[in-house]
Amino acid sequence: MTMRGYFATTCLAVLCLLTITIEEGLAMEEQRFHAVTLLDLDNPLPAAWLQKAGIDYVYASIALPVDIDQDGCAVIPDDTLERWEHVFQLYQGAGIKVLMMGNFYAKPLEGTQALDFFGRRHEMACFRQQPFLDSMRETLAALARTFGKYDGFGGFAIEDGVHIRVDCCYCDTCRRLFREQYGIEPPPFRNHRGADRVADDDPVLLWEKFQRESFENYLRTQSTAIRSVSEDLLMVTIPADSYFYGRFLNYETTPETSKLGSGARIQRIARIQPRDWYIFQSFPLARLPEATETGLQPWAIGCHITAQSPKMLIQTEGPFVPLYGRTQYMSPAEIERMTRVTVTEGANGICYWTSAAPLPYYPAAFDGMAGPADDIASMERLLMSRRGLPASIGLLYSTTTEVFEQPWGLNTSERWQHLHAFESTAYSLLRSNIPFDTVMEDELTPERLGQLDALVLPAARFLTESAAGAIEEAVAHGGLRAVVCGPHLPLKGAVEAPCDPLIWHRWASEGYRQEEHLNEQWLEIKLHLLPLLRPVVHAPVQVFSERAISRVYRIPGGALLVMIANWDLHQPVEAAVEGHGTLTDALSGQSLGELDGSMILTVPAAGWRVLTVAK
Repeated sequence: MTMRGYFATTCLAVLCLLTITIEEGLAMEEQRFHAVTLLDLDNPLPAAWLQKAGIDYVYASIALPVDIDQDGCAVIPDDTLERWEHVFQLYQGAGIKVLMMGNFYAKPLEGTQALDFFGRRHEMACFRQQPFLDSMRETLAALARTFGKYDGFGGFAIEDGVHIRVDCCYCDTCRRLFREQYGIEPPPFRNHRGADRVADDDPVLLWEKFQRESFENYLRTQSTAIRSVSEDLLMVTIPADSYFYGRFLNYETTPETSKLGSGARIQRIARIQPRDWYIFQSFPLARLPEATETGLQPWAIGCHITAQSPKMLIQTEGPFVPLYGRTQYMSPAEIERMTRVTVTEGANGICYWTSAAPLPYYPAAFDGMAGPADDIASMERLLMSRRGLPASIGLLYSTTTEVFEQPWGLNTSERWQHLHAFESTAYSLLRSNIPFDTVMEDELTPERLGQLDALVLPAARFLTESAAGAIEEAVAHGGLRAVVCGPHLPLKGAVEAPCDPLIWHRWASEGYRQEEHLNEQWLEIKLHLLPLLRPVVHAPVQVFSERAISRVYRIPGGALLVMIANWDLHQPVEAAVEGHGTLTDALSGQSLGELDGSMILTVPAAGWRVLTVAK
């Protein structure tokens, strides 16, 4: 069924990139919006600052490894335990829980290290090594037993930001297990050029699947260890940083001469990152899978509040903190905008990331968090009840292109051509207020394609045979408009847009990540891609503004929730809302009258307007 038919029967549409993990029937009191930041045990943040910012979790580092006593508890030095007990007492009664951060796979047991394709041993664990997994399981359970007795202990925030390198692990154990599972040897780590259809059982894809299963085994070991002690502790992890905008970007080195370790620079892309994509996301603060779940689960969006950091856009308006390290922060207005935009995009939680040590020297950061926190608290039930409906336009993230681009030749930026094209296209569609869904390649079924009127494929050079065939079938017999741009795999019936989706990739690869450079890509897409997409946009409510980002959601009772966030830091902007229904300001409760066609609203600087539309 096409989206036209869908809207004819439901009269409801929505832009959706939601990370909500709850079901309609769950009681609303069980759902909370969470905010998180880091904590220096030697200089803890005042509880009043955190409460003002709506922060209910902080996380602090624990030195690993730890000894384990005969009762299975962690042996913690007295001075370390005293510091933890101090922060538990400091936040007692304030509604703030403390999480423990640790990195479990770096510097692993001897003999359990990962090997790259070139036979070099790295100080990172192989996720198939049972002695390593057993040691990690025992350590996590011991820490949970030791700290679980404190009311202020909330659980774990596991620092896995460097994940495992794309050229690992070729150790004897992995080679043997892969050979036993598939009857073939692991493929070489070699560069792939051009464009091609790839067999669904191509050795490169099977090897990637095997490595991701290794990571799933690693996550499962963590979650089962914690759950063996407590059903209540929070289990979140940082699976990947946006390293494709920071470390090793545009670095010239051959794979065989690249630095040992350096995992954050040569790591795999966590699939949750493009699947649940946000403009200001530096990393997904994902929840570990429970026994009935598979893979990382959306929980919060990690947003760096430092100015220069691994994220899409570099922000430079804020001050340097008065420390020797010269850390520059985003300004309060930038933090406020980032929060409102991220929540507007669909986030149910946010992690304000920064190194823990300098944060106490920048109290103004919490002023930037306070305004959004007050608004979120006043409409928390509404936010947590919002749901999305399929959009008529899909934006493809090709995991096959991603995998085949990972083995670089000389420059590491070769690995991120499709990823950068995908992200800059997503940014441009959001800035243009065009409804779209992210569509992962493994979702390209006849049923899913039948829900779309258009599918955009930016710089997708490699597709599986089944995915390419499904697209061509949907174009030929389902009325789908497949729009390709940039270097791409030829597809029968596809429309080639005269659009260059790699403008941002070239800027980012050279180290330029200012908004002006990303907006060059936006202009290119507005001129050459949007004319092909606007005719197939179908939504009951649409927002038009060059300086605001919007999302429309479904809420209980059949009404719509319209969220409009101002992109401008210092000036109010106007946004036109088109549709039909009774408008109410969700923050003030004030009736705005009937929407019968179009209405112009003013959105405050770095602020938002949140409306309900009742039919």
